[in-house]
Amino acid sequence: MGLKVLIYAGDQDYPCNWLGNKAWTEKLLWGHKDDFQVAPYQEFIAPAVGLGDNSISEIVVGSMRQYKNFAFLRVSNAGHMVPKDKPVESLHMFKQFLNGRVPEAVP
Repeated sequence: MGLKVLIYAGDQDYPCNWLGNKAWTEKLLWGHKDDFQVAPYQEFIAPAVGLGDNSISEIVVGSMRQYKNFAFLRVSNAGHMVPKDKPVESLHMFKQFLNGRVPEAVP
């Protein structure tokens, strides 16, 4: 399947805003550019473990567009340093990615 790529951006990052990242991912020249452009955005879900609220099991971290091995994730309520702003959610995202999976999106 080749190289797996995950681009992520906090929706409160103003210097490197998510809209700019979204724009370049949509214009990137690769074999599935057209497929990626029409892929729907889906919620990105992470376990709520470690967030202090035992009444919920999962949380919506953001929205993700993915096609094959390329994904763009907009992380809600995070700034330029997503892992600092959303450490638990970022750890989940990175663990999935490092284990050879682009984070799963839920339709």
